[in-house]
Amino acid sequence: MMRPIDHKKRRDDLIKAEKLGRLDDALGRTILRMHHMGELDHELAEELDARVLKLEDDLAFDRIDPFTRPVGFDSGDAIGLDSASNPVLVSDELLATHTLLPGASGSGKSHLLLGLLRPKMLADGGLWAGELYKKELRHAALHANRRGASVAIVTRDTLRVNALQLDGVDRGLAETVAADNFCRSFSIGGRGRAIVSAGIHALNEKFLGRGLSPCPVDLWVWVKAAEGLNAQARAAVLDRMTAQFVACGVEPFCWRRGWPALDLKRRKIVFELGGFPEPTKKLVIGSLLMSAMYASIHAGPAGRGGHGGRLLVAFDDALRLLAQDESGDLTPLAELASLVRSLRIQLFFPVQSVSGIPLSLRANLSNIICGRLATSEDLNIIASDMSLPPQARKWVASHLGRGTFLARFGEASDRRPFVLRVPYTPLPPITDACELQHAKSLLDDLPTVLADEYRGWSPYEKAVVAEAAKPAEHGIGAAELALLKAVIANPGLPSGAYAKLAGIGGVRARRFRKDLVGRGYLREHSVATSARGGRPSIILEPLDSAHKAVTSAKERGDA
Repeated sequence: MMRPIDHKKRRDDLIKAEKLGRLDDALGRTILRMHHMGELDHELAEELDARVLKLEDDLAFDRIDPFTRPVGFDSGDAIGLDSASNPVLVSDELLATHTLLPGASGSGKSHLLLGLLRPKMLADGGLWAGELYKKELRHAALHANRRGASVAIVTRDTLRVNALQLDGVDRGLAETVAADNFCRSFSIGGRGRAIVSAGIHALNEKFLGRGLSPCPVDLWVWVKAAEGLNAQARAAVLDRMTAQFVACGVEPFCWRRGWPALDLKRRKIVFELGGFPEPTKKLVIGSLLMSAMYASIHAGPAGRGGHGGRLLVAFDDALRLLAQDESGDLTPLAELASLVRSLRIQLFFPVQSVSGIPLSLRANLSNIICGRLATSEDLNIIASDMSLPPQARKWVASHLGRGTFLARFGEASDRRPFVLRVPYTPLPPITDACELQHAKSLLDDLPTVLADEYRGWSPYEKAVVAEAAKPAEHGIGAAELALLKAVIANPGLPSGAYAKLAGIGGVRARRFRKDLVGRGYLREHSVATSARGGRPSIILEPLDSAHKAVTSAKERGDA
């Protein structure tokens, strides 16, 4: 006797088996077709039950991943393969909701980032790719340039950014945004913020009429010289700025007109910020993105429409740029993630850990591509953000390795996570110095103005060190020569005894003694001659130059 058919369970089994790829062969497709036609016979039903039982065993023993295959990823640039080795294509519209790429060191984050950026370097639209420590993206840029692209490489020596410059907005907003970015990047709070804001406002009175903006060194000089400022707040501001000037050199902070943001937004640039301290990295990146954001707002929908208005921003190892500082404030880059989505600015952030990245920021990074995680804390956060059930969480903890990721895109037609595999395809390095120099010069056509008066400037006062006195070979009078002869002939006597031996008065002898000491013929020693204290005696020591002077005088017949 046949048992009754549970149609609801059969339908659920079909859905599970189809989504997990157990009905992709010819027989599986026949089972699906016959089920939809209502003609599933006993033999096909038993085959379906056997496949579902095998699927449940594989899931129970962790032999396959419990995730469905991606649906709707059929346009855009390929970033990897799904579990069935089909290419996964991601469009600009999906990237517009910003992407977080967490993964421990060695999980393949940088290689996935490289695979994303290489087609973008050859496509329309702007691209800002940054490395805070490495120098690997330059090879992708040089390969793209060989294929006709124009990807600029910006290093510490070629950076021309004025963090106090904000183009295309009214003066009040420019001063407020510049002061806020400056203070948060350098961790300046309290009264220090008021000093920075007042300094930027006062300096703009001087420079804006000339079409320029004050540079950070101008601000340092103003804070140093301004009267009536709180002494402790002034010292705190100067200390933080001085530390960056000393660590980076002064020239990166001396541009009164940096690169215009609207021009940079259309370019493809690789920023190599290794060597800069963390506050300066935050200041430079924050000012660039703020400028790009307000330039897009100023351009309006017509100015940022189409692919030409897109800007993809990707910074490798970006954890310190996103995490909250000690005061609990968001970094400028973290705040921008909630503001630039409608402006066609796409943010892509590989990080080694999500600990320290606030929930308010993660909520605005709706795309997650998760690599192998190193801590249970990171795993708990990602599992919560991606709504993973316990079985999926267990699989992620034990199966993600180098080049294997779990991806979820917030604006995709199917928002469920899926396994993404990125094959390792190394990019051969390019070491041609001429090609590198050409890439570094691609932004030289943009207008910039350097504050020439600060060349060689230092925040520390220069001490003038006088050179040791050199003895003059000529110009020794008869009385001075007599004093030298007396000292040479009678060493170790108090200085007052030589006046009588030389046959000159005490006042003249004192004047001659000081002159000869200053000219390097004699050396003075103070010696205490009384156990009860009192003024010490001055003992004169003749130097080699004194002996030479007396010998020369004898040879000339002057002595």
